[in-house]
Amino acid sequence: MNTRIISKMIRITSCVVCITLLGSTITYTGSVLAASEMATSEKISENNNYVNEENLIYNLNDANVLLYESFLSGKSISSSYEEVTESLVAIDAKVTSNGGVSSLNSLTEGLITTIVLLNREIKIDSDAAAKRKDCISALKQLQNHLGISDVSKAVLSTNKKAGSINVRYGKHSYDSRSQKEYDALMKIVDETLALYNTDLFGREYPEQYLRYLEGERFEDQPEDSEDFTGFYRADKSLKELITAGIPKEKVIRAVVTSHIARMLIRSVKNNQDKSYGNAYDVIVYGRNSYKSEALAKSAVFDAMGYNTAVIAYSDKGYADVIVQMGGKWWVIGDSSFEVDLLESLTSGGHILAQPTNGPGIYVYQAKDSQGKRIYKIKYE
Repeated sequence: MNTRIISKMIRITSCVVCITLLGSTITYTGSVLAASEMATSEKISENNNYVNEENLIYNLNDANVLLYESFLSGKSISSSYEEVTESLVAIDAKVTSNGGVSSLNSLTEGLITTIVLLNREIKIDSDAAAKRKDCISALKQLQNHLGISDVSKAVLSTNKKAGSINVRYGKHSYDSRSQKEYDALMKIVDETLALYNTDLFGREYPEQYLRYLEGERFEDQPEDSEDFTGFYRADKSLKELITAGIPKEKVIRAVVTSHIARMLIRSVKNNQDKSYGNAYDVIVYGRNSYKSEALAKSAVFDAMGYNTAVIAYSDKGYADVIVQMGGKWWVIGDSSFEVDLLESLTSGGHILAQPTNGPGIYVYQAKDSQGKRIYKIKYE
């Protein structure tokens, strides 16, 4: 018999409350200690439930690592698939029992890694193929019990061409080398976005992020408190978006999408050659060139229906995906900010990938009223 049931029995058998309304007597008989024990045991039960859940997620992460290592070594692949399947089944049983999950952020991160690994192309024998199939079935069952959103499938593809590749969004191929690689990339993105959940908003500080949207700020919180830290992070991520008048629901959607993109990019890491990296490379192999993360984020935001472009700063060794909202271009993440296109494109930046939809972004030279040469942005 679990502690929650026991605690409720203690409450029923040990505490009697008698209240006479509009009278002069209110009597209480029973054990205050029993009531205290009840509350304590319920708290212990909740804590144990959280710890058990975290342990199951840890086991999934450990199984993911073993599967990845088996890919590299070519050994024990079948048993590694089995380890992942067992972890997924155990988590599914916990989710079914509890009617949900407390550690959604940690679980989503683990599941994204599982999705990437299950989509990795690798030569395996028939036994390993069967174990992989079991693993995919266990993952789908868990997703169903989590009530996973199908948000990514609501976005229609455009079916255009980027070079020789048939692409879904604008002319964005995300530097894919072939149609096969592009299709594999988008399959991973679609399956990852099936994990989209607004409860991921704020990551470890969801309460503070939501309260920030309602007007609370870190300056009003005690320093060195959890609220102060949470509101401070929310301020960096949300302030400019809120100030610009972006609706709350659109802020939540963009920030959660960015968070999922970041988890997907960080799902696999290794020390392979980084001399070249596109979106597929950084997600599947962990090869991270200066532009690969931005291209991968662009794929995720595109699949969520956003208009995106990529600005590369080759001399500085990095690139940003920019997302259009409210008629402006933004970098969305831990520090969200509006992008000054003219400043960016005249300070070493160049457009690596033009917008998904609408006219392209270009810089041209002109002269002001005094004949001085200036730069301007044009869209065509």
